[in-house]
Amino acid sequence: MHLINRSEHQAKFDSIHWLKDGEHLTEILEKAESKDIVINGPSLTIFGGKQQTEGDYQCVAAVSEVRLSNRQVIKTTLVSDPIKLRRARITKFDQTTNHYVHVEQGQVARLPCAGLPDVVPGPAEICFVKSNSDFEGCLSDKVDSNYLSTATGMQIAVVQPHHEGEYYCVVRNEYTKQTRKSPRYVKLRVDKASNGSHSGQPDPPQLVFPSKENRPDSPIVVDAVTGQDIILECVFVRAKIFWTKAGETSPQISLTDDEARLRQIWGNLRIRQVSQDDSGIYSCHGLSPSVDTFSLNEDHPQVYYLLVVHAPTDVHLEMHQNMRDKSWQLSCFAKNVRYEIPMVYVNGTPLTDAISEMGVASSTNFYSNPVNATIRIRSNYSGSVQCISRPAMDEAEVYGIGLERGRSHNMYVVNSPSRDHLIKQGPVNVTATVGDDVELICLVIQRVSSKYWLKDGSYVPFGAARTQRVGSNSLKIHKVEKKDEGWYTCVVVGEGSEKSEQQAYLRVTARTAAPPFAASGDSHVIRKKDDVVNMEDVRGFVTGSHVRIQWSVIGKMEALTSVVGFKYA
Repeated sequence: MHLINRSEHQAKFDSIHWLKDGEHLTEILEKAESKDIVINGPSLTIFGGKQQTEGDYQCVAAVSEVRLSNRQVIKTTLVSDPIKLRRARITKFDQTTNHYVHVEQGQVARLPCAGLPDVVPGPAEICFVKSNSDFEGCLSDKVDSNYLSTATGMQIAVVQPHHEGEYYCVVRNEYTKQTRKSPRYVKLRVDKASNGSHSGQPDPPQLVFPSKENRPDSPIVVDAVTGQDIILECVFVRAKIFWTKAGETSPQISLTDDEARLRQIWGNLRIRQVSQDDSGIYSCHGLSPSVDTFSLNEDHPQVYYLLVVHAPTDVHLEMHQNMRDKSWQLSCFAKNVRYEIPMVYVNGTPLTDAISEMGVASSTNFYSNPVNATIRIRSNYSGSVQCISRPAMDEAEVYGIGLERGRSHNMYVVNSPSRDHLIKQGPVNVTATVGDDVELICLVIQRVSSKYWLKDGSYVPFGAARTQRVGSNSLKIHKVEKKDEGWYTCVVVGEGSEKSEQQAYLRVTARTAAPPFAASGDSHVIRKKDDVVNMEDVRGFVTGSHVRIQWSVIGKMEALTSVVGFKYA
């Protein structure tokens, strides 16, 4: 058994059908009697963008004329990586009541945006407006203001009596340009600052937002996308606030530089342009203002956040053969996921259904990442193996470039080594002059069903005035003309109907001057020492970690013994 990387160059799609969330789309449409989706072969048209059309879409195609990296041509069935469709929208605010917030003068007020609408794609843009205010826009748009908009509300630093009033939350979908204003207000009342506790001791720190403490094993989950700016909220009364990240030394957080990537704004932690390295558990500590140093083990109010930074998913497929028992170890690993399991297809069929056709499985693990299987492959088996990840949007309500699509890594298993293919030596690209004789080499194995040549997809007749078969299946063209230029393909069909093809390009140039002597297509031109021969039509082939570079100067063939080195430019 051999494993080959797959190339889809010049592949043909024989048939196509569509899947939605893993089910045949035609069956779904028949049951629902829906006319919102129209299937036209390789095209899928969705009208109206209703919520029922949301989901993961894939196409399954029977593909022929697929050329492998070993130049073998095969036919197989492939499944596309999924793409998730979501309908852009902004719903109405949920039914809520008016909200009242009391805060002491000089403290931080936190106003909630209750009944937030569903916004796709998110995150929504949130701000607050104040009734009977001279400033008509969003308060957080004020330059050097004390207002800070967050994902679910707004904070006002160092509140004063003039901040009292009724505030309304406004939500905007930047994609649809739609805006919703909350029908209910948040009423802020500012009380006079107190002079401390009745016992004479300062009151301990008190957590305002989030509403209660939590522990590291039950953190508040915040989903973000790489490149996004995020704010982790932490509002205390009578406290000095300090942030830490689990498993690391204290992060370098600026308290004054507004351009810093990590910036503490009042008690909140803002991270600009988050990356996957920023993922982890962050904790906000509320300390007494008189404390200069502290220990993480001390008893003080704490809030824990789990920041999950999402990026487009990816996959890696590995297949190795155990030389002892000839079994294959398959491993399909999905990257940038927390809990989603990758999909494995064999010839377009899920691995769980196809494994019995491949051979006998000695061990399997279908329900974890990576998906692993050890299979003793049948001796006559061949086919495509695909490892496909799910979109990052399946993990959370996150939106961004590439998050809507999964990725695939495809390989092809063949049941014979490359030396047993029908073509032992194929043609190479040739440049010839009008009037020359040219021979395109194609050596094939002895026992084959048929063999022939194609030029640009049309049969080349043997025995014609200028074409002749030489040897097992080489093509000789006498006195080439300009019209002979094009792609020539040597095609061999085996006794079991398997087919091998190899292709080369014949370039014909006009004769500009009479040659110094008559030369056949395989003559040798004497060259001086240090002469350089420019190679054209260079082709490269990659098989695993091996790279093969192939070129041709047939028509003016250089003696191999005279080649002393190679240069590339």
